[in-house]
Amino acid sequence: MLLLLALGCRPDVGLPNYPDASALADTSESGWNGGPDPYEAGEDRLSMGLYYESGYSEAIPIDDLTTHYYIYNDTYTESVDMQDVVEGEESAVITHGSAGWFGGGLTWDSGVDLSGWTTMWVSFKSSDAGFTSLNIHLTGGTEAIVEAATYGFVPDGEWHHLEIPLSDFEAGGADLSVVTGPFVMIGEGGAEGEVLRVDNLYLTAD
Repeated sequence: MLLLLALGCRPDVGLPNYPDASALADTSESGWNGGPDPYEAGEDRLSMGLYYESGYSEAIPIDDLTTHYYIYNDTYTESVDMQDVVEGEESAVITHGSAGWFGGGLTWDSGVDLSGWTTMWVSFKSSDAGFTSLNIHLTGGTEAIVEAATYGFVPDGEWHHLEIPLSDFEAGGADLSVVTGPFVMIGEGGAEGEVLRVDNLYLTAD
């Protein structure tokens, strides 16, 4: 499904300009929100350049050359909110389009070995039932899919901080040693104008 959708993808030219988070690891800085689990020097934490602004031990930034952020078929638009934030200075605001589904996320041209990482962390917030069917896809040879609801997300107007073992994607057939789609959101249904907030996306290793 993801390969078919990718044929209709386009880069999101309005992607927010995330700062170099390595200079912002001091979460005691006035006005800085470190999130539910603030980064501490020495921890293993991977930033994928999207929905995350704090410190990290490794990063794979989006360069639009070999690493990309796609919004599929204009199924949503994205803006930022600097008031309702989990981590850093802003959260992403995804506004549903009129297609009756939505999809978008990260794509890497070459497979990346993520087998040393164990857990995906991401925060979602919505009050709109159209995001009830929110799924997270990870492609490593095979595309594996997990339901956000399985890890506690419900569109009840509150932030939910999801902890997703990468082994759950392995169980779905993904090979973590050759990941080309590390984080893609897909949802069926939903009405134009419905809103999902996303923040605090990163990987950790036990």
